[in-house]
Amino acid sequence: MVSADFPGVTNEQRNKIYECLKGKNWVKVTEPGRDIDTVWYGSFNNEINEEKAKQITKENFEECSKPHCTPKLAVHFGPNKPTFYNLK
Repeated sequence: MVSADFPGVTNEQRNKIYECLKGKNWVKVTEPGRDIDTVWYGSFNNEINEEKAKQITKENFEECSKPHCTPKLAVHFGPNKPTFYNLK
């Protein structure tokens, strides 16, 4: 799971970043009427260890953001999909 901040980007740039991340199979956590767009999650096959998964994550987010900003990231790694509370 990744919490990502894209400082100083316009709405148009943010949309381009989001489309790029979706193209790399990242899923944005959303809830209608609320802005929780900065949370994403993805998965890796069992052959990818934690350090490699974190490296790939960092590279994906930086690559998609590169033309617009340097992203600020908080990354969670674990064998289970994130659990969400109080989201529809």
